[in-house]
Amino acid sequence: MSDGTDPLSMAAAARDAGDVHSARQALRELALHDDRLRRWLAGNRLLRELRGPGPDSLRVTLLGTSTLDQTAQAIELAGLVANLDLRVVTPPYGQYEAAALDPVGAAFDPLPDVVVLLPDLRARALPAWEPDPERAVKEWVRSTTSLWETIHGRAPGTRILQANLVAPPGHPVGTLQRVDPRGRDRIVRAINDQLAEQASGQVAMVDVAGLAAQVGTNRWHDDRYWFHAKQAVGLSVVPLLAREVVKVLTAALGRSRKVVVTDLDNTLWGGIVGEDGVAGLRLGGDAVGEAHLALQHHLRDLKQRGVILAVCSKNDADLARRPFEERKDMVLRLEDLSAFVANWEPKSHNLPRIAQDLDLGLDALVFLDDNPAEREQVRVGCPAVDVVELPSEPAGYVDALDRYPLLDTIRVTEEDADRTAQYRARAQAKALERDAGTVEDFLAGLQMRAEIRAFDDLTLPRVVQLIGKTNQWNLTTRRHDAAAVKEMLEDPATVTRSARLEDRFGDHGLVAVGIARIEGDQATLDTLLMSCRVIGRHLEHTLLAEIAAAVAAKGVTRLVGEYLTTERNGLVAEVFPSLGFTPAGKCDAGTRWVIDVDAACRLATPHIGLVGA
Repeated sequence: MSDGTDPLSMAAAARDAGDVHSARQALRELALHDDRLRRWLAGNRLLRELRGPGPDSLRVTLLGTSTLDQTAQAIELAGLVANLDLRVVTPPYGQYEAAALDPVGAAFDPLPDVVVLLPDLRARALPAWEPDPERAVKEWVRSTTSLWETIHGRAPGTRILQANLVAPPGHPVGTLQRVDPRGRDRIVRAINDQLAEQASGQVAMVDVAGLAAQVGTNRWHDDRYWFHAKQAVGLSVVPLLAREVVKVLTAALGRSRKVVVTDLDNTLWGGIVGEDGVAGLRLGGDAVGEAHLALQHHLRDLKQRGVILAVCSKNDADLARRPFEERKDMVLRLEDLSAFVANWEPKSHNLPRIAQDLDLGLDALVFLDDNPAEREQVRVGCPAVDVVELPSEPAGYVDALDRYPLLDTIRVTEEDADRTAQYRARAQAKALERDAGTVEDFLAGLQMRAEIRAFDDLTLPRVVQLIGKTNQWNLTTRRHDAAAVKEMLEDPATVTRSARLEDRFGDHGLVAVGIARIEGDQATLDTLLMSCRVIGRHLEHTLLAEIAAAVAAKGVTRLVGEYLTTERNGLVAEVFPSLGFTPAGKCDAGTRWVIDVDAACRLATPHIGLVGA
């Protein structure tokens, strides 16, 4: 906690004062930094007092083979870490599959938004020695995937979070249990590997096996609680499990944070560059230097799976850049950074500048700084930015960042690997925009080129990723998994288009998706979305013109658009009227708009050239 003040007491005081927002923020601090279940349960009681009817809440059904009441409460509190309002229900003990099959059970009435499956091997026996391991693995995987199909059959739009298996304690057949393919531990690993391969689209894996290995299986499996109350997970690790569940859910919803902004002196390296000089900085060579290099390695690994890196330092700008340019033992280089701000202004003033240059909100940023005073200044000045509580010893920096739960992802695409260059290009485009005299000058100066084509196997992973996570520039926010999108490719009554965009600063990758369904002489836009990184480029004009041309070739004369209102897509409320669509009445949770196809074909902006056209 930032100043030693107890967040639980702060939450109670804020509740008594009627300040719900401050109370929730205090409970969020508790969920981020405290691992004591007793305090989590007290925090959950406070949370339930604070929340209202919850129209934007997510209903979560928690199914398992052990007692789950305390886990359910902990997951609700952990939801605050991602600003999610989770309402968790769990059926009575022992109804893992039965609850999914019960047509009138409370677990599916009303239908849940999310189902979390937490099996435990002490309740579902797997022998320590299995003569036919292939059969055992196949049966377990078939049983689990069949349960997924059952759930999706009852609740088609529901996301499933499947926890993998943790081998129970004890090794009655000795070392063979761990190394022989017929041993239980090897079978468990094989089951986990196959489930991970089977999971896609609306199913995401929660790696509780990795979490159990991290904290120690003896701590994970505390037999006192199992024998007494069939509590499969030791109570001391329930908060860690809850955070892990919410971390995966956040990634599946596309709500993870995108940018790590790091300080330099005594954070990225040991020492102060303005006092110790470039040559005097500690990077390797001793325990402190090795710890700073380990943080750089960890940040580079995050970058390679799509997290954006930026620097915010109180320093002279030229001097702050020199270690990246002159020290060969630096792991991170300037090209790994999408934004670099070094001056003597308060960091709470510079972080909004970084967010603006990257075209992101402050709630996309995570801040690292060794200095407690700087961390507190950012907490007060930029409360939307998450501040990682670094320990006093650099050896703990990697663990502190690794424990932070909102940088996860459930899959990595080619565009994720190129994201640093894409965001650097975005920042350069922002500089051009500031210098341009008019919007027309800005758009012309970008020298944009777009490649617009139907979905195919190559673009499918990125298309599904965008459909699953895009919330703001998304007219309908309909979610389609990989299987559903593949069906669209084979449907002659469905027109699909994806758009890649590049400009003179770089390639932004595949950033926009459109899907139109044809009925007679009318086509309805099922999906129209775009990455926030290219908002304001008028790419939607050209994408719609290409969709209109495709449906016109099939005899369509009218193009219908739907705007389905959500909590997060108010940004696009005026998109259809701005494109020349006219009102066509109401639809479920939104409005309908229509345009003549010939008019839609003329929407393309002259500032975007078509690759291959």
